[in-house]
Amino acid sequence: QCELSDAANLLFLITFADDKSAIAKLIDALKAISNAKCTMRNETTSLIPYCPISLATISPRETFYSPVTAVELNKSIGKICAEEITFYPPGIPLIMPGEKISAQIVELIQHEKSLGTKIIGASDKTLSTIKVVS
Repeated sequence: QCELSDAANLLFLITFADDKSAIAKLIDALKAISNAKCTMRNETTSLIPYCPISLATISPRETFYSPVTAVELNKSIGKICAEEITFYPPGIPLIMPGEKISAQIVELIQHEKSLGTKIIGASDKTLSTIKVVS
């Protein structure tokens, strides 16, 4: 069973209930896909751009008790994030409360939005705005 997928990865669940023939079928299918000549290229599908780990500027506790405001995503660079932003897949937070928002983070958010990746944790599910510490 394919549990997760993104532009460059597939994650299959193989359990004790799967026998050797089921696993062999999966391997054969993956080999066939790999060997197939692709005649069409989807320009919207690409690898996730590199993004350095965000630096925690203040603690999550301090962020929680600080006044926050929502600002336009493009105007959030250099500010301290006040909410968790996660895309699924992979389900790993991109930025957490208390971390400084970099231009690379904004670029990656825009990239993931353009792909239609599911957004988790943000108060604005369109990510047009993002909560920051006032």
